[in-house]
Amino acid sequence: MNLSIVIPCYNDVDTVAKLRREFFPVAAELAKTRLVEVVFVDDGSTDGTWETLNDAFGNGKVPGTSVRIERHSANRGLGAALRTGFG
Repeated sequence: MNLSIVIPCYNDVDTVAKLRREFFPVAAELAKTRLVEVVFVDDGSTDGTWETLNDAFGNGKVPGTSVRIERHSANRGLGAALRTGFG
């Protein structure tokens, strides 16, 4: 990948639609000139964030951009979510 974008999430079920609407057009524009990977890390959310991320972005639902969705079984904090995403 030429560009990896890590997005940590914790109880963000209500922001997934906004990410799809506002962030992914920017990612699609970037993908015109480089390979773009977006890594979501659900940091132990309890509100359905994991399921909503998979419904919105899983299984190739974002053309031109590689999307990975990682998950912590319990909330481990922002630093751990970023380390998982960078890993």
